[in-house]
Amino acid sequence: MGGMISLELAHMAPNRVKSLSLLCTTRGRYIPVCSGVMPMTRTLDHSDVNVETHSLLVLLYPPKFLSQNMENDPRSIYEAMFECHKYLVENREIPRVFGLMGQGSAVLSHFVSDERLHAIRDQHFPILVVGGSKDVVIPARETQTLYNHLASDHSRMVMYEDAGHGAFFQYLDEVAEDIINNVQAAEAAGSAEN
Repeated sequence: MGGMISLELAHMAPNRVKSLSLLCTTRGRYIPVCSGVMPMTRTLDHSDVNVETHSLLVLLYPPKFLSQNMENDPRSIYEAMFECHKYLVENREIPRVFGLMGQGSAVLSHFVSDERLHAIRDQHFPILVVGGSKDVVIPARETQTLYNHLASDHSRMVMYEDAGHGAFFQYLDEVAEDIINNVQAAEAAGSAEN
């Protein structure tokens, strides 16, 4: 589930949450990075799968990352990621207009206040906030602001300095380990209570 829904669930039903991992998300009401606005809108144009896939890559990953070569493959990361993301674009259901409008209005109107973030923090379950400093969808300042309100002895922030909005793909092993550690912290806390 996405960050907006995770934050709402953690606030409304904290007894159902054992740990909270927030990846490349925001509390809401933010201004996107200028270089991210055009690629975001271009991903809504479903007339050309190649243009849509390219726009998606530009949105998710920094140019420096995409221009690198693969370790054990003659292709560049861009070429490999293009192939992978094109497959996903070609095989997904095109969202209906009402779905796009609903998602768009949720993104534009969603906001978690300082008080609600502090209430989530005060539940004492482990919290992980992950971001990418090159993210053009959710700027790094938003990740930092979110973390500042959730900061405690049971929360942790990881900012990948050269990662974009797709940080969880750029740093797949590292982000997986971050999440596993967060879940294990919840398990350890649960064992200590019993």
